[in-house]
Amino acid sequence: MKGFKKVLTGILAASLIMCSSLTAFAEDGGTTQTQPTTKASITITPQQDTIDNGDIAEIVYDSYQVLRADVSKDAQVNPDTGDTTTPGTATYYVNTEEYAKVLAGLKNKGKQVFKYDKVNDNRFDIILADESITAKDLIALFDDTVLAAAKKDGLVVKQFKGNGETAATSGDVDPGYYVIKSSLGTVVAIQTLTNVEIMEKNTEIITHKKTSKTNVQVGDKVPYEVEVTIPANTKVNDATKNDSIVILHDKLDSRLNFDDNVTAKIEGVEFAGFTVDTNPNCKDNCTFHVNIPVTDELLGKTIEFAYTATVTERAVDPDTGFINELFGEHNDYKTIPESPEVYDFAFDLNKTFSGTTDDTYFAKFRLLDNDGTALMFSEVKDKNSKLIGYVVREMKDGDSQVLPSAISATEDKRDDDSIIIAHNNQPIRIFGLSAKTYVLREMTTHENYNKVADVNVVIEDKTTDNNGKKEIKHLVNGNYFDANATNDDITIINNYGSTLPSTGGIGTTIFYIIGGLLIVAAVVFFVVRRKADAE
Repeated sequence: MKGFKKVLTGILAASLIMCSSLTAFAEDGGTTQTQPTTKASITITPQQDTIDNGDIAEIVYDSYQVLRADVSKDAQVNPDTGDTTTPGTATYYVNTEEYAKVLAGLKNKGKQVFKYDKVNDNRFDIILADESITAKDLIALFDDTVLAAAKKDGLVVKQFKGNGETAATSGDVDPGYYVIKSSLGTVVAIQTLTNVEIMEKNTEIITHKKTSKTNVQVGDKVPYEVEVTIPANTKVNDATKNDSIVILHDKLDSRLNFDDNVTAKIEGVEFAGFTVDTNPNCKDNCTFHVNIPVTDELLGKTIEFAYTATVTERAVDPDTGFINELFGEHNDYKTIPESPEVYDFAFDLNKTFSGTTDDTYFAKFRLLDNDGTALMFSEVKDKNSKLIGYVVREMKDGDSQVLPSAISATEDKRDDDSIIIAHNNQPIRIFGLSAKTYVLREMTTHENYNKVADVNVVIEDKTTDNNGKKEIKHLVNGNYFDANATNDDITIINNYGSTLPSTGGIGTTIFYIIGGLLIVAAVVFFVVRRKADAE
């Protein structure tokens, strides 16, 4: 029996029993014990960074005593200090043969784990039959069936609470062996021959979302990357219960369309052990969920997810970040939401015809991207259906792919969604742009007015980060844009004049020349005629 005591103590005493499916506590000096008189206590103290990545309102710990311990039978106590000098020689026992038989019926890999000796009708000493059993295997045996049998034996079930920031204490408990379950879905096992204090590690999932693209143009695909770290001792999912599934909640702005193209890798290798729910039934109005059942293969790993979302033409709120929030959930634990900012820009176009206030005068423009492609637009109207601007839209089937920069103004007769119409002294706003240089080209103007040359529209991102809070702002040709005012960011003035037409006609010059020749001929004729008359 003493051989059993030493082996059992080697597995259980003065330390935490854990396995790969259980929450890990501090591994070096994380569990300490002090000698009680007849009672012990369990204190769980979180490390400072335990919930840095998440938010826990309350953690509930349920402690189940599964074995009693007789610390007086074989323990040697220092009479001066009261410390147990050989705490590992305590004897474990139960009160009923019914429970002893339950323990004796436990098997690990086909081997019997426990035997028992009947001391009397009210005491049955528990003997370890399989000395090769590991901590991982041992704790896995204490399932709900065994815990129910232990409770029937009269062993105590006790509950105590913490919040992830302050220590949680059980109060007095009898010496013995306990299984502790937390509301986070984690399980630990400890021996309480003495007072036990456990320093809890950061044991929950960590999530991080980022994007390599911040300022965007309508039609752009925004790449997102999400990292999820599964701690090495997270509970493994039971497929019959689905009791350990990591859920990523992703909420995208209405101006972002999820492209439903989630991929994942672990250490560079494709990973497919997840599902995507694009119609999640959740209170946080998520766009989609990624569900990850925790398996042995995921323990201690970081999963790298990637997907894209397309900026839509609903992006008509410049200098306002798009919501693209993500948080992770595992049982009662939720990580702190992250929202990498994505935003777009705009500019105001003010068209002016000199010498008139007639607002029926207008000109047509195109806005060329930096590769020379004409952007396509949708109209933006106010609540009274008045046109107030144009927002870039995505290219569609049937849109011309011809670059306007390759066509002369006299040849380009197209009148499609790439046309921006600007009336005299009626500023309009162009939405859905990113930080780059565009070319504004006047295609036609009012008769008798000169067309202007191409104008560069230079948009610069001047967003600042003040202690994690972004102030989104941008420059248009060197001046700060104000979304709440009508700006003269780009003013195009057409002057009245008589220039040679650029419509392909023969012009007026030929008539001046012909008229001049006729006058000269008339003068010559007149001189010759008078000379002839004089003779």
